Amino acid sequence: MRMNQDERRFDFHGLGLALKRAREEKGWTQAYVAELVDRDSRTIMNIENKGQYPSFDLFVKLITMF
Repeated sequence: MRMNQDERRFDFHGLGLALKRAREEKGWTQAYVAELVDRDSRTIMNIENKGQYPSFDLFVKLITMF
């Protein structure tokens, strides 16, 4: 049986929510986190709220930071 591409994709909503909780516990804004990882604050917002998957590099930076 062959899986289509959507079935193989990881759901990042849980990751986004975990990152949001960790960020809020530190009292950091999305803009501040975006500055730390050299990205736009909209990118952080999309990861946290829409489950947008980050690049591997950004994923490692965010996980390491929190």
